[in-house]
Amino acid sequence: MRHENFWTAFAILAIYALMIGMIMVRRHKQRNSIKDDKKRLAEAESRFRMLDDLLHTLDVGIWSYDCGAGRIVNASLVFHEMSGYLAEHFENGISWRALIHPEDLPLLESCVLQLRQGEAVHAQYRIVHAAGDVRWVQVKMIPTMDQLKRMVRVDGIAIDVTSRYKMEEALHDITEGKKMEQALKESMERYRRLVESSPVAIAVCRQHKLVYVNPAGLRIVGAGGPEDFLGTDPWDWLYEPWEQSKQGRVIERIRKGNVVPEELSIRRMDGAKVDVIVTALPDDETDAVRIFFEDVTARKAAERALIDSERINRHILDIAPVAMVLHSNFECIYMNPAGMRLLGVSDLAQLEGRGYEQFVPPDQIDLVRREVKGVYEQGATATLVESQIIQIDGTVIDIEVVTAPIPYIGDNTALTIIRDITEEKRAERERNAAEKLIRESEERYFQLQMSLDRFSSDLFGMVKISELNTRIVEEIQKVLKTEKVSLVTLNCGSSEFCVSGGVGEFSKDALYAICDRHPEQLPLCKLHETSGGYFVKIGEINGDHSMIYISEKVALLQYEAIKIWLETISRYVSVLYDNFRVIEDLTAELEKLGPSRQPVWLLRLMLHLSENERKRLSQDLHDAALQEQIICTES
Repeated sequence: MRHENFWTAFAILAIYALMIGMIMVRRHKQRNSIKDDKKRLAEAESRFRMLDDLLHTLDVGIWSYDCGAGRIVNASLVFHEMSGYLAEHFENGISWRALIHPEDLPLLESCVLQLRQGEAVHAQYRIVHAAGDVRWVQVKMIPTMDQLKRMVRVDGIAIDVTSRYKMEEALHDITEGKKMEQALKESMERYRRLVESSPVAIAVCRQHKLVYVNPAGLRIVGAGGPEDFLGTDPWDWLYEPWEQSKQGRVIERIRKGNVVPEELSIRRMDGAKVDVIVTALPDDETDAVRIFFEDVTARKAAERALIDSERINRHILDIAPVAMVLHSNFECIYMNPAGMRLLGVSDLAQLEGRGYEQFVPPDQIDLVRREVKGVYEQGATATLVESQIIQIDGTVIDIEVVTAPIPYIGDNTALTIIRDITEEKRAERERNAAEKLIRESEERYFQLQMSLDRFSSDLFGMVKISELNTRIVEEIQKVLKTEKVSLVTLNCGSSEFCVSGGVGEFSKDALYAICDRHPEQLPLCKLHETSGGYFVKIGEINGDHSMIYISEKVALLQYEAIKIWLETISRYVSVLYDNFRVIEDLTAELEKLGPSRQPVWLLRLMLHLSENERKRLSQDLHDAALQEQIICTES
């Protein structure tokens, strides 16, 4: 209907414009006939008034705006009534923009832009009546452009639709009211269900009497139904009666609207004690007081158990024999006494301003940081590792350390357990050294035994002293790992010496060093040390002393086993020297007797030895000839 009125008004406006044009044309053609002009003018004015009256009945305002003058030049009576301003007000400079509601000015600006582009505009906005009230108008505006496409005039019609808007608003208010009423009912129903199903006990007290309690409250007090609870005084349910002064303060606080939770103990129907947290909330509109109470018996027991557990844990940490450090983001939070003893401090204040880097060897700082950061980020216990730590006095000790996360305390929080293993490491090093010494000793004894076996085996085939001298020097050089071994015969009385085997490094200084020891008084086959080396006396004949001389400080001779070996092998040589001298003396005596005077048994022995030597030589020759034949046959 609204659009039909609008287009009817628009059609009437078009008719009105057409009639005005026809009147003007006719007046132009018939201006020579004054009588006809007046008659036609009267007819036109009559039609205009009729049209204006018709538009007045339709509440349609017509106006024309002169863009050059910047004011409304023509307006219908309905437009004046719609705006509350007369024609003279517009002639005195009141613009159409001044009538627009301030909040709708941006809409008007957009309409003006479209008009300047030659487009007709259909819009609705609010205007401010001369009396001050706001009215809604529906407007159709048509621009008139000149040859330069400039807007010179705007013609428009306006329909007052305020009553329609008020009716729509009234209908909207009725609808909204019904919606609010329905929403209120639904809210009350939800509130009732919420109260009934709430795990928190809710009660209503009026004039010191309980008038309502939800199922949660009945469960807390152990009531079989509302009749066991309603009508009683809330203060009668306290497990231990309060003092009058305390009860009065609480009542006064409730009256003033101070909502402060209180921890109380109430008595159940069966006499058991229940710990609750009670909050009383007064109703400003009535004298009722809403009471909220929650059973915290289990929580209180858990809190007491937690406090006891924390006390026990703290005591365990304090008496623990290993160091424990609680830290967060590499900052120490707590350290037990064992940890302070480990670092060599008596008070945690001594650690202020000191980072963990000052207690970690420089070459291990990056490794420690990576390990602890990995525990923070991954939340997994690190591997037990051996490391070192620097005490506050600079002493470095060996430790065994492991770090575990403590997530329930906070992010990036962990506990590091440190055990001092300095004594264990020292004992381990000593044990390893002892084991090494044992292994070396066993190997040394084995080598020395092999040396004695090898040397004693070689002695059976020796018949010359020179061979013996060469063999003993080689064996001593091989075992002692030195080339500076000599066999020396010296005479302290004449200060003469003779090197009969080994290297020739034997000087007068060595001679004097040995003579100062009075070798004639020294026992055979005993090792003696001089400033330049070692010597062993292996024989003595007519003031000449036979010596094994070592012309340097051999490290192996610090071992007792090597000394015993050297003295033992020297004793072998000394015995052989004596045997060789006995044989030589016997041979000399036999030579003096001559062949005719030699004993028969000796001749037989010599013959037997000669035959054995001849057999051995024949075998060697036979083997050599056979070998040559084999070689010739193969070639």
